[in-house]
Amino acid sequence: MFKWIRSFTDQRICKFRFGNGLSKCYNLQTGLPQGAVGSFSFSNLYFDDIVSALKTVKNVDCLLFADDLVIWTQAPKRNAKSFTESKINKDLDILSDWCIENNMTVNNPLFCCQTNHFTFDKLQTSSD
Repeated sequence: MFKWIRSFTDQRICKFRFGNGLSKCYNLQTGLPQGAVGSFSFSNLYFDDIVSALKTVKNVDCLLFADDLVIWTQAPKRNAKSFTESKINKDLDILSDWCIENNMTVNNPLFCCQTNHFTFDKLQTSSD
């Protein structure tokens, strides 16, 4: 089984296209083949422990799809900003530690933070 997994990730060569040019061949040292049937399963195995680690922070949730991770929380109206910053920063610290332990980096251009504020008003109903 180990030999099969190793052959799945080893001996992969790629070229890069930029405009009309094509680079020389490069041996890929890490990563999984995109689009391969087994890649999704291997990604889930590799990233499985990060989800459980992030869920240790109370009132914070996360979702993982392949290598895309979303972290969120719901804050009370009072002190919403400090509550959100505190909770999310705890998870970001956990994520940072996990990345160091697993020799991974976060793709900074794809990293973003978004704050949403929703209010709900009661619907006015009229009785005939």
